[in-house]
Amino acid sequence: MENASKFLIIAGSIIISLVLVGLGVMIYQRVAPSITGAGVDEYEVTQFNSKFDGYFGTSVTGSNVKGLINTVLRSNQQVENDDDADSKTVYVVYKKSSDDAAGTVYGGPSEWGNQSLTKLSTDIKSSTRYRVDVEETSNDEAIKNGITSAVAGYYKSGFYKCITVTKL
Repeated sequence: MENASKFLIIAGSIIISLVLVGLGVMIYQRVAPSITGAGVDEYEVTQFNSKFDGYFGTSVTGSNVKGLINTVLRSNQQVENDDDADSKTVYVVYKKSSDDAAGTVYGGPSEWGNQSLTKLSTDIKSSTRYRVDVEETSNDEAIKNGITSAVAGYYKSGFYKCITVTKL
């Protein structure tokens, strides 16, 4: 009888432990997205980024690059007055050749940014080929500091931050 009561006490302890661990995991799963992703919905990120995805490639025509720039302009104008404009503004880095390590940053959440993108669009030759992609680099403060060689490709939320256009 003594062994049976010890067995029941141990079994009950194990069951209570499993319930507590399960409850902890459930609470973490509900709270983690608001802590790690700042509440950004994956669907929202996918919808936002998909506006630009059709322009990426290793040999893109200048006409398509101009289309990309116009899409970036429209997107930046839409988010300009939003509370989250700082995390949805898209920049374009233009590199004159594949040897150009830094490139030049165009765009931003201002009239100057819009004008710089418009100027870049006029400089792009329709018949020339370009490589268009999002490069992942390390420094998220690069654009604010004007250091173009360290522009991050994505915001922490997953939205595109900087699209690189390289003349081939």
